[in-house]
Amino acid sequence: MKTLEQEIADLKEKHAQDARDLERKHAVIAALGSIADGYDEPKINHFPLYGSVGSIGFDVPFSSYTAKGKAPDRALLAALLATFAPVSRVQVRDGCLSNRPAFSVLPGETQAREKTRRDYDATADDWKGELLDICPVTVDIDDIEHGGKASFQWFAYLPGGLYRFDVEFSLYGVELGRLETRRRYADSAHNYPVGWEVCQFYPTCGAQCIRWAAGGTEYPNHFTLWWDVDSGKATDFPALVKEAPKAV
Repeated sequence: MKTLEQEIADLKEKHAQDARDLERKHAVIAALGSIADGYDEPKINHFPLYGSVGSIGFDVPFSSYTAKGKAPDRALLAALLATFAPVSRVQVRDGCLSNRPAFSVLPGETQAREKTRRDYDATADDWKGELLDICPVTVDIDDIEHGGKASFQWFAYLPGGLYRFDVEFSLYGVELGRLETRRRYADSAHNYPVGWEVCQFYPTCGAQCIRWAAGGTEYPNHFTLWWDVDSGKATDFPALVKEAPKAV
């Protein structure tokens, strides 16, 4: 059992950590400046991932009752991409698959620099992974069971470190391709859905598609769209977001 002094010390440390996170949150909001004006406040989380210090997420509001500002739109995505330039990314295959920033802070270093293939090779003498340079912007497609959401993702530098941007849209609000789904039912009247017979996404925007297995047919798959470097340079990502209808 902890002593009174130990519990007080834990509370002080938690308070200090909360204060540090709050300071970093407001530093990010200040860096975003007027770009975020009028939109729902972004979700800012701090956690280490592939050399980044956290994430900045502009999400689709759960409902009109929870929205305090505008949902993400084409203009927001264009402004963020133009202001916070995506850093280079690589696709890493080393027993699993991940898309990581090629620029990050390596162990023992204080400043960011470009990761080379030698850096990855040096992690183990017998490392047999594969690396592929890809477009720094990817799109994660998830929440299929509730209509689907598409999140444009990239890593960029802000004061304080490398952050991952996530700008989310309804799948029906983007022009990325075609989603094919078919439910499996426990009865012939189709009253009791118990799984998914088909869950596949077919991109029509020059992207390649990774289908992540859900672990069982009772869950829908989710997907990542990625582009090679040349295709990515030729892609206008904001144009993949449908324009909101103008008020009459």
